[in-house]
Amino acid sequence: MSNLNYVCFSCRTVRRAEPGQTPVCPQCGEAMQSVGSRSEPPERSDRKAWAKWLSDQERWLRYYKDRAQVDELRRSRRRQARLEVIDNRDKPGKAARRRYRKASNEMKKR
Repeated sequence: MSNLNYVCFSCRTVRRAEPGQTPVCPQCGEAMQSVGSRSEPPERSDRKAWAKWLSDQERWLRYYKDRAQVDELRRSRRRQARLEVIDNRDKPGKAARRRYRKASNEMKKR
C-alpha cells in the first residue's frame, strides 16, 4: 500500500503517512490534510504557489462533496422508482398494459 501526502496549510509542512492515519503537524499541532499520493506540494518558501495550491485543493474538495450528493440523489431516485414498480405490479394501468403488450408480442412470435 502506498503512502499518502499529508499537508498542514497553516505552516506549510508536508509529511507522508499510511492511509487511514491522520498525522498531527509537528510545528503547530493541527491535524494535517490528505492530498493524495500523486499531488506534489510546492516549495515551502513559495507562498504564492502554496496559496494557489490551497485554492485548488479546496476546489477539488467541493467538487467531490457535490459529486457525492448528486450520486446519493440518483441512488435515492432509482430506489424510489424500483419501489413504485413493485407497488404497481398488481394495479391495472400503464405497467399492466405494458406487460400485456409484451406477452401478446411474444405469443405472436411463436
